[in-house]
Amino acid sequence: MEKYLFSLLLTLLPLVTKASPIEINGIFYELISKSKTAEVTYAEGVENYTMYYRGDIVIPSTIEYEGINYSVVKIARFAFYGSYLLNSISLPEGITSIGENAFQGCYALTSLNFPSSLKEIREEAFSGCAITSANLPEGLETIEAKVFQNSSIESAVIPNSVQSIKASAFYNCKFLKALTIGNNVTTIEQSAFQNCEMLVTLILPNSITSIGNSAFADCKSLESATIGNGVTSLGKEAFKNCSSLTSINIPDNVTVMGESCFEGCKGMSAITVGNSITEIPKNAFKGCSGMTTISLGNSLLTIGETAFNGCSELGAVVLPNSTKKINSSAFGGCSSMSSFTIGNSLTSIGSHCFSGSGLTSIDIPDNVTTIGEGAFYNCSQLVNANIGKGIKELDRELFMYCSSLNTVILPENLTRLGSSVFQYCTSLSTISIPNGVTYLGFGLFTCSGLTSIVIPNSVNDIEERAFSQCEKLTSIVIPNGVYKVYQYTFYGCSSLTSVVIPETVDYIALRAFGGCKELTDVYCYAKNVPGIEPEAFKDSYIDYATLHVPSSSLEDYKIADTWKNFGKILALTAEDPGPSGLYSTQITGLATPSVYYSIDGKQSSQAQHGLNIIRMNDGSIRKIMVK
Repeated sequence: MEKYLFSLLLTLLPLVTKASPIEINGIFYELISKSKTAEVTYAEGVENYTMYYRGDIVIPSTIEYEGINYSVVKIARFAFYGSYLLNSISLPEGITSIGENAFQGCYALTSLNFPSSLKEIREEAFSGCAITSANLPEGLETIEAKVFQNSSIESAVIPNSVQSIKASAFYNCKFLKALTIGNNVTTIEQSAFQNCEMLVTLILPNSITSIGNSAFADCKSLESATIGNGVTSLGKEAFKNCSSLTSINIPDNVTVMGESCFEGCKGMSAITVGNSITEIPKNAFKGCSGMTTISLGNSLLTIGETAFNGCSELGAVVLPNSTKKINSSAFGGCSSMSSFTIGNSLTSIGSHCFSGSGLTSIDIPDNVTTIGEGAFYNCSQLVNANIGKGIKELDRELFMYCSSLNTVILPENLTRLGSSVFQYCTSLSTISIPNGVTYLGFGLFTCSGLTSIVIPNSVNDIEERAFSQCEKLTSIVIPNGVYKVYQYTFYGCSSLTSVVIPETVDYIALRAFGGCKELTDVYCYAKNVPGIEPEAFKDSYIDYATLHVPSSSLEDYKIADTWKNFGKILALTAEDPGPSGLYSTQITGLATPSVYYSIDGKQSSQAQHGLNIIRMNDGSIRKIMVK
């Protein structure tokens, strides 16, 4: 197959000579009579050509043919291609060019000199060779792509005359330990030194302006890298998986970083991001598990998706005031990050931004207007959260599995609490929901530690499982305006003793109050008996509980399916208006609350936790206790 491929490639060679190659002293040449020059070429017509050139070969500087002297100036493309028995070759002064694939596959070639006359080395010229040193001469101008890829190079000197190191030039040179780059190199292209596993130190001259994609990726032994003051852009995955790199300073001249630039640099403990970087891109430092500190520049606007995800040792982070947006999962899994200071320009926090982090408290300033779903998901050490006034909705799973969360301050202008926002917040015993919230989402407080809660009158929609498995909740008052109690809404509230159902409810779904084993009193103010599923109160032992209903509807409840199963059904009266009196307007002839006062005399628009003093519209005074 290799021989066929090689023969096919030869058919594509341009016809630049007037005669077929000739053989002199065992070496084939193409002679160019007009310029009296010669090029070393492949062994044309020789069977098993890969075995033809072998051992040690010395190329002369001139040859004589038919009485004419020719200067040897070039090693032509494919000249020694696949010559796996070739051990060493001596090139004369006067050679200016080494062509494409000239020594590719010379697996035994360990010794080769580079003459000072050399100007260019073409693509894949030494790919796969066993040479250990590439001390390239001053005057060399061009190193093309893949020149030394997969070779055994141990040291390389790039002269000052070279301006660009092309793509994959030293790719997979696993033994490269020492590298010197000349002071006139301006670009290092894609994968130029990728997978140089033994490279330890890298110093980039100030002449370099651009480092290409994956240029130094997978250099697993690289411990230090100095980025010169001329570099303006770092390509995608430029230093990805350089797992021994201990620190990096991105100077102020760098304006652009590519995605995954330092991803997987597990040994890197400190990072300084320069003041010209406006965006830290996706995965930029993902998986840098040894990172403990980071200094962010003052021009930073955006932190990309999963930029610092999995930086498990990263400590406190201070966001510069310039930053406006943090994208999804940016700091997810930063389990040692106990604090995060948000600047005064930030407006958006992406989904799962801090998921699984070590935050103990978070203060969201008023300038933040968007927080994505699950932003603090599984922050098991988070104790306090203060949400600023810029937030009108809490997205789903925002604090889910925040098992230490016990204090949450919600903004006054909040309108919606999404699905599972506080699910499994087992330390959350109480929370004040602002008046203005209209929607409580699916599984909102499921398996939380709630012992009591006041649902404001503004709420008109409570979704399924909103309070399911709240095993410490003792009482609940559903506000007037709610029309349906959905399935499993209060399922498994095993300490619930008292429930207030407003006049507006017209339907109670499957197991809405199932498993409420301590239930003793249900106050239902609906004059029209609400429709109810047969298992709405399943396993709540309602045959031992009392149902309190409007006197005008008493007989209707006594014969209605499921309702009739309560142990007692009593009429609400002036003497027994219910646990709070909030719905006494629904009972004809009863006085209604006019003003509420706390025990210390502060006036409020509705009953608060604890003892309340109520002035009724008939002038009478009452006291009620809200648990």
